[in-house]
Amino acid sequence: MLSYYTAIIMMSLIALGVLALLIRDNNRLSFENKRLLYITCGLIAVSALAEWCGVQMDGRR
Repeated sequence: MLSYYTAIIMMSLIALGVLALLIRDNNRLSFENKRLLYITCGLIAVSALAEWCGVQMDGRR
């Protein structure tokens, strides 16, 4: 199950990366809105990685 969970986390991080690229290329958003969206993506990514690390350190398989 752990490899499945790792794959889901990686897919989520890749999706966040694609979203960040779409934000960067969007000319309709102001600089301030782009900055807030980047911060939001970053926080989501850090949260997902922290959750994954917690599952890894749990020790149960």
